[in-house]
Amino acid sequence: MGRLNRPADPGTAQPETPEAVLAGLQRRSQLVLAAAFVMAVGAVIAFALHARPVGIVLLVLMLVGGMASFWFSVQFRNRAVAEARVARQAQAARAAAGSKGKPTRPRP
Repeated sequence: MGRLNRPADPGTAQPETPEAVLAGLQRRSQLVLAAAFVMAVGAVIAFALHARPVGIVLLVLMLVGGMASFWFSVQFRNRAVAEARVARQAQAARAAAGSKGKPTRPRP
């Protein structure tokens, strides 16, 4: 099974930036959550129209959508934290290499 954001032509694909991956996860989470909300509205309408089996199916789909949204949110958060950690380490390494015993701020 391939990835959800597969490019149209794999021969010309460029590697994705970490920001693009994070944005994709966030977008998927939002879309799945919106779909779950639509399922909830549909379930309420189905129950109001006395279509109990349809309402139950829509509620189950809403739960599945909510769980998928949660999973995408957790993946987004984990990758964002990892990216922030790498950025902080790189910044600390640059600061340590640049200072070499000098104060980090110029004193007046």
